[in-house]
Amino acid sequence: MKLLVYSVFDRVRYSYSPLQLFENEDAARRAFTDLVNDPQSIIAKSPVDFVFDCIGQFDVTTGEIEQHEDLDFSAERIKAVDVWKEPKDDKITILMNKIRRLESQLVSIQDQLDGGNLDE
Repeated sequence: MKLLVYSVFDRVRYSYSPLQLFENEDAARRAFTDLVNDPQSIIAKSPVDFVFDCIGQFDVTTGEIEQHEDLDFSAERIKAVDVWKEPKDDKITILMNKIRRLESQLVSIQDQLDGGNLDE
């Protein structure tokens, strides 16, 4: 059996968090969504700064880790800002979240320009 290996990437610190293992992408998305929407989480305070990347697979039988060659998989990268849920009563927070989403879109455009990939 192979498990997916995920890690949170912090765009400000430019580093990955410790590895996390999941049976499938849906389980990873659920765990990350819960983390992003936890008011005590640093990710909830600045969701535009974080993404959850699938960086490989772990074979539980052999103990081997297969690393993905290209870390920028659109299907396996979960942006914190995309799973962030706006608080219903706080208009300032809602406005700030909209600003964060725009920032995320700008970062994505800049990443595409830097990588020369304008097809996404």
